[in-house]
Amino acid sequence: MKVVVVGGGWAGLSAAVELCARGVEVTLVEAGVELGGRAREIRYHGRAFDNGQHVALGAYSRLLAKLRQIGVNPDEVFDRTPLEMHLSRPGGNDVVIRAPALPAPFNLLAAVATAKGLHWSERWALLRCMRNMAVTGLDFVRDRTVEEWLIAERQPPLAVQAFWEPLCLAALTTPPSRASMRVFMRVMRDAFSHRRMGSDLLLIKRPISAAFPVPARRFIENHGGNVVLGQRVSGLNISEGRCRGVRIGEDTIAADQVILAVGPEDARRMLLDCGGTEALVGKMVGIFYEPICTVFLRYPRALDIGFPMVGLLEMTGQWLFDHSPWGVDGLIAVVISGGGKHMRLERQALGQKVAQELAERFPDWPKPEEITVFREKRAALACRVDVDRLRPGNDTPIAGLWLAGDYTYSRYPSTLEAAVRSGEQCVERVMEAAN
Repeated sequence: MKVVVVGGGWAGLSAAVELCARGVEVTLVEAGVELGGRAREIRYHGRAFDNGQHVALGAYSRLLAKLRQIGVNPDEVFDRTPLEMHLSRPGGNDVVIRAPALPAPFNLLAAVATAKGLHWSERWALLRCMRNMAVTGLDFVRDRTVEEWLIAERQPPLAVQAFWEPLCLAALTTPPSRASMRVFMRVMRDAFSHRRMGSDLLLIKRPISAAFPVPARRFIENHGGNVVLGQRVSGLNISEGRCRGVRIGEDTIAADQVILAVGPEDARRMLLDCGGTEALVGKMVGIFYEPICTVFLRYPRALDIGFPMVGLLEMTGQWLFDHSPWGVDGLIAVVISGGGKHMRLERQALGQKVAQELAERFPDWPKPEEITVFREKRAALACRVDVDRLRPGNDTPIAGLWLAGDYTYSRYPSTLEAAVRSGEQCVERVMEAAN
């Protein structure tokens, strides 16, 4: 059997790796000159930057297993720490939530009960809400926004601002006012209800392309696969209701099965050309994405922050990452998930605004020597209410044609874990259909 995988993001790479591991002949075609999709290294003005600041959880089992499969030790990729949320507030009354080494879910309950910077009534409200979450589980009739759920649970403003909102943005890249409570609860349950290590924070400490895209390509090629870069698939070869390959300009690559591991926009375009896919394409039209902005600030020296990851309350930036513990002194990444007023600013103006706010919050810091802003307008699936109804499965109406990507249906929002799972699930369907 010969399979063509279209798209070299994490879903496409995961599918190609899995196929190669099963002895299938694979050709992966990527339109860009670099693998990794929205999670890759970018060269800008002679410097290398990750396209965003990617964070994983200990519960991301398939991501960790996939790294091991291609010969990468997760401990060399991620800096693993027990859950610790340090949130900077104006005036210095910071909120610190630190999980002790207890079995789940007692580690989270203890973390909230002993949280610094929260009044006892706020801690009690959080504990009550967590209890109700555990009792309710996913058994509610209709999906609703996280914000609606928090209002119904009578959560105090600071509990929302310092706990629920940062968690929701970090997990779903969607603000509580729009985020699906059903998807949010799945992430919370997997991270905090099963194993203590499930809630561990995994902060990437090496260039992201070196963590997965580069070794994944090496694995594919070492197992007889072919990786083609800089070539855009212009269409699909459909004959007698079956996909029999892809077109690249005037050339054709024949295949028994084709996996479209591209974004939903490109997938819709190619599906429309096939005919008989109108219902699937119409469903996918409702899929939206949230942006992520990452502001990199390079300071003349290492900064004494004390935590590699700090939440920023009442600021444009939401999360601050200090790269000094990973050998890059003075490099700070500030992440802004989701849309908002900041998206109307020019990149230079946004960088200056973030730098000014940091200078006001941390007056002892020197002035940054360099500011670089990256905007990924379609960074992550907008996990809005009832998003599950819009996410397609791996199958399509055309025999031999499959979909993979973090936007396809899975239990997770569009994370690295969702991309890996989608690629693996798609391969399972391909192999079932071939037998």
